[in-house]
Amino acid sequence: MITNITNQVLNAKNTDVDVSNGIRTTITRFRENPFYCFTESDIHASLVNDIVAGNSDKFYLQIKDTNLKLSMVHLEYPTNFKFSRVEALSEGTVETPDKNKQRGNFDLVVLKESMFSQIVDDTVEINMENNGITNKEVLLISLLRSIISKDIDQNVSYHNNLKLPIGELIDYAIEVKFFHFNNATLDMFEQVKIDNFKLEQSICEGAKINPVNLIFCYYWNDKKGRNDNKGSNDKWEEKIKVFRSNLLNGFIGIDDASLTPIPEKVLNIFIVVNVNQNARKETLKPAYFYNDGTFNNHPDWVRLLTNGYEVNP
Repeated sequence: MITNITNQVLNAKNTDVDVSNGIRTTITRFRENPFYCFTESDIHASLVNDIVAGNSDKFYLQIKDTNLKLSMVHLEYPTNFKFSRVEALSEGTVETPDKNKQRGNFDLVVLKESMFSQIVDDTVEINMENNGITNKEVLLISLLRSIISKDIDQNVSYHNNLKLPIGELIDYAIEVKFFHFNNATLDMFEQVKIDNFKLEQSICEGAKINPVNLIFCYYWNDKKGRNDNKGSNDKWEEKIKVFRSNLLNGFIGIDDASLTPIPEKVLNIFIVVNVNQNARKETLKPAYFYNDGTFNNHPDWVRLLTNGYEVNP
């Protein structure tokens, strides 16, 4: 599917190729048949299926000494930090009392196989002394519970025992937003900002995570407009064009006063389909922005994922 760029990116991990192919397959399907997706969950399901398809041996790992397997791909995986909406929208500049903060969830994550060597690799001994547990089976369950990440303290303890940055278990953290004619509100732009804040926080502790924010959109372009307080479709068409242009320039939002910079090392991709009054679809190239601090040499995983998409030079 992206063989040419894959051959150029010789150092890319197999996982990078598989995840990139899966995400690009979902993006292509959405552009060709946008009404396959009615809800955000439809896109989530498509992403999981397209990433895992043909790669079950890579993403479903056998847990040693058991008849159980472990999946590397998960939806609604808990974050390793707590935050508030106010904190996210202020880009962290507004202090929020801890009691008002909550854990969030990443829409989709791909975990790192290398982080599970104690559990899945027969050649790696479980470090009994480090974990302070002498029963191998009990330790195995303890490690699994930490990875499942429902208890934030247990998850932090797991990272500390292995001397890893918080969040190092995650390879890809993916957020998804879906705008369409039934949910067009100004709040949707704020939701993208919150997702970027979450992804930025996932890498600020030093973890080597590939953070991706995918924004899907389709809308009607008709003459009737809308009769509610959300504005007419032609107004939303203009807003979407402005949003796309701002994203290409590294900002999220539609009003100059409320533009928020896309965080460094967080990849944003905007995919939009317009269905015109004759029920014909019109698509633009997916637009993306990625700033690694240099604007020059993007990492392999970004090059694989964005090959052929539109970016400002």
